[in-house]
Amino acid sequence: MTTIEHVTSEVHDVYRRYAAALVSGDSCIWAALWDERCVYIPPNEPAVHGRSTIERWFHSHQAETDRQFTVNVEEVRSAGDLAFARGTMLSSAGISGASTLKLASYGFLSIFRKQADGGWRILRECVNQDRTFEG
Repeated sequence: MTTIEHVTSEVHDVYRRYAAALVSGDSCIWAALWDERCVYIPPNEPAVHGRSTIERWFHSHQAETDRQFTVNVEEVRSAGDLAFARGTMLSSAGISGASTLKLASYGFLSIFRKQADGGWRILRECVNQDRTFEG
């Protein structure tokens, strides 16, 4: 396996766990995907700095539970201990007890940092909400 194939595989694995954590509402699993010095820029909100702050941010946003969440990684590139990924995300979410679902599509650009253990974590991520639909 070439270096880029290995990095691409690692990035896809991170986003598989990312989506699973969003669907299950597990803030600990989601936060563990991030580098200690990370910055997350969510749609229409200020930047969130640091893994512990990201975990609290995630926990505070769980009134809406993602019923489904998919990530389509369209591009991965790497250079040494850094890599970037670009793609799209699609979610369907609803407030507990409500029958209406909110469907949303997003674009993202992420920078990953290789960790001392050889794994990759998200160092920076910017997410842009493209569309929202009520269903």
